[in-house]
Amino acid sequence: MEGHPEQITFVSYGQAADRRMYGPIEVDVCSALTTWLGNLASLEGEILDVVGSAIDLHYGAALLFEKDVTAAYVLLVAALEALSRRFGSPPTAWEDWEQSTAWDGFASKAGLTEEQAEALRDRLMKDRNLRLRETFARYGAERIPDSFWSKPWREWLFGVEMQGSSSRYIEGNWQEPRAMSDFLSDDRDVLRNKLRRTYDVRSGFVHEGGRSVHLMTEFEARIGPDDTEGPLSFPVLRSIVTELIKLEVAEEASASELPNIRLTHVIHREEA
Repeated sequence: MEGHPEQITFVSYGQAADRRMYGPIEVDVCSALTTWLGNLASLEGEILDVVGSAIDLHYGAALLFEKDVTAAYVLLVAALEALSRRFGSPPTAWEDWEQSTAWDGFASKAGLTEEQAEALRDRLMKDRNLRLRETFARYGAERIPDSFWSKPWREWLFGVEMQGSSSRYIEGNWQEPRAMSDFLSDDRDVLRNKLRRTYDVRSGFVHEGGRSVHLMTEFEARIGPDDTEGPLSFPVLRSIVTELIKLEVAEEASASELPNIRLTHVIHREEA
C-alpha cells in the first residue's frame, strides 16, 4: 500500500480481460431493448433456436470471464460455432483448406498417381472435424462487415481506494477511445487464420483440458494486432460474436411490435 510498505492488500483484476464491460451505460436502454426484443420475437423455428443459443452462450461468457477467462472463451467459441453451422457454408474448393499445400506435397513425395491424390483430397474434404473448423473460420472472416474495424473501443478503468488493511474500487473513468482496428488486423486472411487457432483453443480445452488462452495471454494481446498466428483475444472474439448475432437478427427479423404491457411497481413508505 502506498505510504505503508509493510501492508499488503490484494485487488481483483479479472475484469482486465475486457474493461469495456464496465462503466456507466450511455444509451437509451429502454428504447434499444424494446427494439431488440421485438426483432427476437419475430424470429421462428431453427433460426430462433440458433440465435437464442448464441445469446445464451455469450451471456454465460460475460458472467464467467472474471473468474475463468479460458472457460468463458470456450463459450464464445461455441456461440460462434453455432452461428457458423446455421448461417455459414463449408468450403468446397481444395485450395480453401489450410493444409492443402502440405497434403499436395505429401502426395507428391509418396509418389501417388493423380487419381490416387484426387481420391485422398476427396476423402479429406469429407472429414467432419476439418469441415467444422474451416466453416467456423470462413464464416467469421467473411461475414463480418468492413465497418466492424472502425467500431469504437472504449474501456472503463476503476480507481482503487486503500483503507486500513483493505482496498476497494471507487468511481473510475473512460480511457482514451480507440478502434477495433487497433486490436485486430483488417486483413481477412489473417482473421481467418486466427479463427482457426481460436477453434483449436476450444478443441484443446474440451478434449485435453488445455489452457492456451488465459489471463496472462490476454494481457499480452493488448499490445496490438501484430500477432497473425495466435488465436483471437477474448474481447475481440466477444465483439465478433455480438456483431454476428446482431447481423443475423437484423437480416432475419421482420417488423414486430411488443404487446403494450407495463408492470407497475408501487412503493409503500411508512410515515415517521
